Amino acid sequence: MTSILCLPLVKQQQLVGILYLENSLSSHLFTEDQVAVLRLLASQAAISLENAALYREAQETNERARRAAEELRVSYDMIPAQAWNTEPDGLYPAFNKQWHDYTGISPDRARAGGWVDSYHPEDRDKVVRKWTELVQTGTAGEIEARIVRHDGVSRVFLVRGSPMRDETGAILKWFGTHTDIDDLKRIEEAQEVLARAGRLTALGELTASIAHEVNQPLMAIVMNAATCLRWLSDDQLDVDEARQAAERIIRDGHRAGDVITSIRALARKSPLIMEDVDVNAMIEDVLVLTRGELQRHGITLQKVLSAGAGSAIGDRIQLQQVVLNLILNAVEAIGSSENGPRRLQVTSELSGNGKVSISIADSGPGVEPAKLDQIFEAFFTTKPGGLGMGLSICRSIVEAHGGRLWVSPNEPDGSVFSFTLKAAAT
Repeated sequence: MTSILCLPLVKQQQLVGILYLENSLSSHLFTEDQVAVLRLLASQAAISLENAALYREAQETNERARRAAEELRVSYDMIPAQAWNTEPDGLYPAFNKQWHDYTGISPDRARAGGWVDSYHPEDRDKVVRKWTELVQTGTAGEIEARIVRHDGVSRVFLVRGSPMRDETGAILKWFGTHTDIDDLKRIEEAQEVLARAGRLTALGELTASIAHEVNQPLMAIVMNAATCLRWLSDDQLDVDEARQAAERIIRDGHRAGDVITSIRALARKSPLIMEDVDVNAMIEDVLVLTRGELQRHGITLQKVLSAGAGSAIGDRIQLQQVVLNLILNAVEAIGSSENGPRRLQVTSELSGNGKVSISIADSGPGVEPAKLDQIFEAFFTTKPGGLGMGLSICRSIVEAHGGRLWVSPNEPDGSVFSFTLKAAAT
């Protein structure tokens, strides 16, 4: 004789299991009251089984989340840069190991606002202002600032921050990086020093020509002043002639002033100013300084300046330095050639593709084909006693302006140095 009872374990109308009871000793063992109790126990068992399954699933989910968080933390620490993230309101920042190792600031101190102390005292206010602006506007941004290393040494970093948003546009987190650009800044400063030294060297070579350019209008001013006095004397009074002499004095005074202004602009140490530069006017300013040098070497100047060349985007002083350097090189090349014509041609034109082209062509001996690829390299020179920095600096300036500098043979003799610049929007 055997008694068997099977009860379904149901929770919210879903079968989660079966309760199976068997007694092989007697039959009709399970009474109605017992079955009722077992039904109650079965429903409770169903709930317990479901809760156990949910608990197990929650544990597995938490474990997966923990492993994912740990993998993210390890990956975050392995990033070869300083990285950080914050809550949507910009508070409670978390930094990676790279940042903590560099600054020596603990995670708790950083989250409590001590991250501000990682910046150089002179840069803290501007960093806080920038960060406040980004959080308030919800936009990405960057700033250059000095971060103090744990040993007190400061280096310049590019600090970037960007928001991560959900599908509705709400900010979920802020992420950022710190990139060390200290070496790059030092290189830029060294290039600026070299460029200024190049300008001063070029001005030194033009001393005689500059003196001539300044002396001419000064002598004209003296003569016109004497003429003006003569026409104002009682025995030769002529107001119209005196007025014309005075106007010539003003004109020559402006001419001398323009020369001095050009010299001061090339000699002074000034920050890079990107603006719309009238290409032809910029070239003319340089030609004023080199006119005497061209005359001294008996060189005929040909200007082919297209009225459609327009303006280029760049720093006027640096672009003048490029043109001045190329013209002086051309003068020196022509001067080294004993025979043949002495011509120098300066050309400007709008070359298409949003570029302005400037060329300086000479009638010198030209550049040897084997040296065409080397001539723009630093410290490579074909001049006795030359440093080999002039053309290298010119190339760096042109490339920093988004252009290209190259040399090609001139016909029938000489070389053509050409460079392009980004044309200004019209």
